[in-house]
Amino acid sequence: MARRRTILAVAAAATLFAAGCGPDIDLTKALEFRVLNSGYFDDGIHDGQTRLLPQLEFEIHNRSDRPISSVILLLSYYQSDADGEYDSATQDGIGATAIAPGESTKPAIVRAPHGYTFPGARADFFTNSLFRDIVVKVFAKKRGGYMPLGSFKVERRILEPTGRTPGTQ
Repeated sequence: MARRRTILAVAAAATLFAAGCGPDIDLTKALEFRVLNSGYFDDGIHDGQTRLLPQLEFEIHNRSDRPISSVILLLSYYQSDADGEYDSATQDGIGATAIAPGESTKPAIVRAPHGYTFPGARADFFTNSLFRDIVVKVFAKKRGGYMPLGSFKVERRILEPTGRTPGTQ
């Protein structure tokens, strides 16, 4: 009898633990990645050349019917008409504090770790023969593998420094 109670207690605890974890969620349906602003961040002069980094300002909107927390983003940067990934970065998309249904994260900024370094004036940046548009493919991960949230072309414009640090919300 005591053994039966122990087995039932363990089974009940396991059921409660599994329910607390909740089922996996389809992030492609639950989340909407919204680009608020994009362009090329002026990172200043490096070794006598202008350095510009692709940048997105974004928020993540919860389209599901339950709170969502702890989501990691993978941002993959691709040059137009080029084979393979140019660069990538990971960052928190939603932290430990859950985003309620129908709500969005605070705006956050992400910059590619690498960008373009060209001689000459910033005004000539987009006409330089080495320039290629950048497309950012965004993926999200909660527990399992990464799921696609969308693909976004970085606007052809130079962004002035704002004092906001990338990755902050």
